Amino acid sequence: MHILHFPRPQPTPRQIDDALAVVHSPALVADQPALRANAWEILKAARGQTVATARLDAMQHHLAHARGLAAHLLNPHGAA
Repeated sequence: MHILHFPRPQPTPRQIDDALAVVHSPALVADQPALRANAWEILKAARGQTVATARLDAMQHHLAHARGLAAHLLNPHGAA
């Protein structure tokens, strides 16, 4: 099987800023895994990298079940 690799378009500065806002506030988007995954993909594309979706899915699962100090670090102001 031959796999075709297409170049990814470079994200715009606005897309990068929006993606940074999403990944810097994981507690606010914990219930929106597709949004978080899209933001991460944009940031990785900006660096010329690809995304390991299986690892991203596992990370999202851990965020949803964060407790104690981890929950505080993800959401220091306690907003639900």
